[in-house]
Amino acid sequence: MTPTEPAGLETPRGVAAIIVNYRTGELVLKHLDAVLAELATVPGSTLVVVDNDSPNGDGERLEAALAGREGVTLVRAPRNGGFSYGNNLGLAAAGGGRAHAYAYLLNPDAYPRPGCLAAMTAFLAERPEVGILGSRLVGEDGAPQRSAFRFMGIASEFEGAAATGPVSRLLASRVVAPPPADGP
Repeated sequence: MTPTEPAGLETPRGVAAIIVNYRTGELVLKHLDAVLAELATVPGSTLVVVDNDSPNGDGERLEAALAGREGVTLVRAPRNGGFSYGNNLGLAAAGGGRAHAYAYLLNPDAYPRPGCLAAMTAFLAERPEVGILGSRLVGEDGAPQRSAFRFMGIASEFEGAAATGPVSRLLASRVVAPPPADGP
């Protein structure tokens, strides 16, 4: 405990990974071992899977598959309140942001590559001014995926329709889905 830390509070550590499921239980289970293996590399980490009231029986299947898994909590949402609602339920179940140093929102069809969480937590620890971090997304073939998007506008529509060298270079800052960057 530090002198400025109120009595009874522990310093947050580790990663609270949240996966919100809605009718994608098979994908959650397909990548579960990879997610848990990566979380094990950062001490104090946990996984919360939120079933957002899937009507296809996912809640029951996830409950059976996750029962007894150490470091995994299943939250059965009373309704499908959407992605943000599910993440908020997961964060609350993980301690409301007080128990973990970092929150990692992971889609059901994604999983972290080996070493990714250690690299991301090290990056954030070295740069306390950074409040949010998104990792590079790659397909199963290893090709980078476009995952950052700008709002559409007249210039972006014109660039997309023209798609020619000079026009595209001139309007590069207006491309809706720019190619992934090689650095932070």
